[in-house]
Amino acid sequence: MDLKTQEEVFRNLKSFYPKDTKFVVLSMDMEHMAAGNPKISFEKQLEDLADLKKKYGNIIFPFVCADPRNLSLTQTVKKYITQHHFQGIKLYPALGFYPFDIRLHEVYKFAIENNIPIITHCCKGVIYNRAEIKEVERIHPITGERFDEKAKRDFTTHYTDPKNFDYSQNDTTEDNNKRKKLAERILFGTDFFLVEQKDTERNLTIELRAFLGYENFRQISD
Repeated sequence: MDLKTQEEVFRNLKSFYPKDTKFVVLSMDMEHMAAGNPKISFEKQLEDLADLKKKYGNIIFPFVCADPRNLSLTQTVKKYITQHHFQGIKLYPALGFYPFDIRLHEVYKFAIENNIPIITHCCKGVIYNRAEIKEVERIHPITGERFDEKAKRDFTTHYTDPKNFDYSQNDTTEDNNKRKKLAERILFGTDFFLVEQKDTERNLTIELRAFLGYENFRQISD
């Protein structure tokens, strides 16, 4: 499938879902992971997403990717949320940073003050950091704890501060309540291009619905 523009990708993806489906689109800043320069710059990616938002309105909700190594990070985040109506912020720590990086402080402050949602990548993936993590970037700015996750591929296991999250699999009432509360906040999502490597987007949704059951699928997709 030869899809050359973000609009072509979006129109193709949209064709697999009901007409009233709305899409959260997550941008990716891959300019700081020591893997070479992307063919299309991050700024151009955001400009194209802004054009899609302007054209398709309230069926598309773009999120701007926040990487602390981006020298114009805060300015970029504020620009695309306030001027181009992006609806949220995307973090992808596996690209080579910790979510407690002090350079994200102004972005977090802006998000809190304006009730802007933040979504973070939270599993291993094919996209990962190739560079070394600087010593200063390993230190939690509040607790002072040093984190020892290795750089490069091993860094894909890291997605959040383990001090703040515990999704244990115990069967106590407290843990079951935690999972129930978490389940209420889960939304269906798809890595469109990765899906297309093996099967069609339509088959993904059909098979996932069969696996989860109608009620569970409706909870994450409605």
